[in-house]
Amino acid sequence: MSPKKILLVTGPDRKDNYDFLSKDTYNDYYILWHETNNQLNVCADFIKENYFWKDYKTPFEFIDSVNPDVIVFFEIYDIKQIALCIAAKKRGIKTFYLNHGAASNIQFAISINSELRKRNFFEKVKKIFSKPIGIIINLFFYYSTLFSIKKGNRFKFCVLPFHIFWSQSFHALHRIYFEERIPQTFIIFCRNSYLEAQYQYHCTQENVIYTGVPNFDSYFVMMNDKKALTQSKVCITFVDHPYLEVGWRNWTPEFHKKMAFSLNAFAIKNNLSLFIKLHPRSDKRRWESYGLSKDNITLLQFEDCLEYYHKSALIIGYSSSIMTGFLSARKNVVLVGWNPQPEIIGFDFSQHSICHSSLDINDLDTKFEFWIRNNLAEKNENEYANFIEQNNFPFDGKATQRIINCINQ
Repeated sequence: MSPKKILLVTGPDRKDNYDFLSKDTYNDYYILWHETNNQLNVCADFIKENYFWKDYKTPFEFIDSVNPDVIVFFEIYDIKQIALCIAAKKRGIKTFYLNHGAASNIQFAISINSELRKRNFFEKVKKIFSKPIGIIINLFFYYSTLFSIKKGNRFKFCVLPFHIFWSQSFHALHRIYFEERIPQTFIIFCRNSYLEAQYQYHCTQENVIYTGVPNFDSYFVMMNDKKALTQSKVCITFVDHPYLEVGWRNWTPEFHKKMAFSLNAFAIKNNLSLFIKLHPRSDKRRWESYGLSKDNITLLQFEDCLEYYHKSALIIGYSSSIMTGFLSARKNVVLVGWNPQPEIIGFDFSQHSICHSSLDINDLDTKFEFWIRNNLAEKNENEYANFIEQNNFPFDGKATQRIINCINQ
């Protein structure tokens, strides 16, 4: 059997979302994402070629030119992606939705997308007047699939772009459903993520395959190796989140600096090695400008950080997908809500009773000794088992191979 041509519809710069597929050494992988080829090509090395939307007038033209065997969508939220899914199904090409996040909270997702709708509406209106030709091209691409839609679904198909414009894709896709826009198979990492996929795409348990989280396969090995925790100097990891960079609520440069200085003072006072893991969107130059202790602080961003996580006796950070990996590996975790208005944003892992939580950065001085001596993920066996069942099951180091097998079936 010859190798399959597998097309990924995902952002090439977020290699962490798809580079686990490099373990499929038999098939050929391609990416479609950016509009034009004058945007920086930052694909992972195993990607054969990067395609661009504006090179094709319709999804059928793209399919005829590229001739993919399989299309894997990481998101199907804009009209071009929807049109490509419709055309692919019409041509008999296998279509998959591949989950790309490990921490999902449907209520938070509904809330944040409602907030984004208000924030982004006027930007959308400005775009109509600044780039009218581009909008017309996108609509032509979408409506070229009209006759691939059942007659009873064509009204919904026609009005969907206007609902997306008015109320954010997340909510529009929930309200306007027609079966042609839904891929054949949903590869979902965990049962918790199913709720969010179901909200947008109306998938059912019949077309869902659960695999576990592939990004955390190596964490399964880490969980069973305690040797790294025996070094003389205690190591801690702090997982940053780019709230300042994305303009989240009332985050300010002053608050960001205060948080960084508190971490610095904590590390010096306790003679710790503190690894600060920055989000890909975090501004590393801002952190570097603070003059943090080089003896105690290591800034990390795009490095392979598994070794640092492995060494860490405690991991402190905001709610994000990576926390699922740490807790799966039974690391000692403190979930923080260190915001100008103290709150846990996103999925509150501490509700599972397998990690600590903190709303005040001053807890570093008063609760650190208690945190370091009490790993709740190891102490609370039943709660840990329930967490894995909902958020990363099965957790056995084989999720990547399950996904590759699914795509190749």
